[in-house]
Amino acid sequence: MARPGQLLLQYQRLVDRERVLRDDIARIESQLETDPEVVALEERAAAAQAQQEATAARVRESDKAREDHRTRLRSREKELMSGRIRNPTELTQMSEEVQHMKSRFVEEEEAELQLMEDAEAADEALRAVMSELTAARARAAAEAPALQSELDELRSELATVEAENFTTSNFARHSGPRYDGAASTVSRLPTFCAPTRGSA
Repeated sequence: MARPGQLLLQYQRLVDRERVLRDDIARIESQLETDPEVVALEERAAAAQAQQEATAARVRESDKAREDHRTRLRSREKELMSGRIRNPTELTQMSEEVQHMKSRFVEEEEAELQLMEDAEAADEALRAVMSELTAARARAAAEAPALQSELDELRSELATVEAENFTTSNFARHSGPRYDGAASTVSRLPTFCAPTRGSA
């Protein structure tokens, strides 16, 4: 017949093993529900898409503004070349205005080229992270069966440990005076015998 000290040691080992099993089960359940790498890549993909959309919007706005300026420039050039303005001062002023508009238009074209490069970089960044995300999702799906199998084994072992834990603690509590000390100690230890999901 087991001695009180042996019962206590066995009980404590079971409690420790039960705690480890529950932690492992929780970790695998969490990984099956939400893979950390997939979650991180989804966040990166969302940020990359927001950046891509914002950059594309700036390109569209630049296109519209540049086209408006092009229209005004052509109108001014046409008026300048029409010959209707004969006042030298007015001609000089309009010529300077046209030159200023041309310079500004060149600056806008250069700025738009930079915007288009930024947009292309944003597109490439989005494609890259989406490729990583697709690969991570495929990997998670491929690993899921093995993880589920491991989870089933852990749950089965936990059910066995819970049963042994229950038997050991009850034996110590009802083994008569010679086990009162161990039973008293066991009764004060935490018991992790709550049913676990899937362990029944």
